Amino acid sequence: MTKIKRRTWKDMGTPEKVGMVSFWVLIIVVGYWLLVGLSKPQQLTASSKFEPVKALTTYSSASEQALLSASQHISALDKAMADSAAILKQGQLQELGAQSRAFNVLADAGQNKFGNSVFEPLGQCYSAGLYARSWWQSQLSAANNAGVEKIPGSIRDASNSYQAARDQCLKSADPIAVAKADAELDADLRKKFGGGKECLRVFTYDAKTKETNEKPRPAHCTN
Repeated sequence: MTKIKRRTWKDMGTPEKVGMVSFWVLIIVVGYWLLVGLSKPQQLTASSKFEPVKALTTYSSASEQALLSASQHISALDKAMADSAAILKQGQLQELGAQSRAFNVLADAGQNKFGNSVFEPLGQCYSAGLYARSWWQSQLSAANNAGVEKIPGSIRDASNSYQAARDQCLKSADPIAVAKADAELDADLRKKFGGGKECLRVFTYDAKTKETNEKPRPAHCTN
């Protein structure tokens, strides 16, 4: 059998060497292009999973669904506050940190569902989460100060504020309670001013003239 003699790099001429180098450069470029081209869609897909989603206010008026959501929100806050005593007593840093995060999550959830102002129709549900978190922070601060409040009365004040916001939250989300309150207000206004809500004084602000003007009211309004 005749042995095939393989040519080494030294045996090749200049044209052969140039052709060989060009061939391998082409292989590398094509391989790189395929690798980058295939990897880009995967990177975009992976990153899109972690893209934050802006939460919008879910409820802006009383309804059965709003009442259900408000009730669940308040129940979660009540439970978190009830669980706090045992967590404070144990004094484990990991548990304390987890409880702080839990109150933060609940406060954020209230904002996402009910708005971020007390002037929102269901804004007291948002306030309830803030007061509950403030209560926990006051409890935690006292625990780190040998059981003494750094601001006297802060725990009691936060608790009272929470209870008030809690009750108002559930009322403002209840369509029956809201309708009843509106009817009572309307009847009172008609008795005093000869009309219902249409007789309330409403002012508008003109940004151009920087003047405040009262909206016209029906002729039957006596106030």
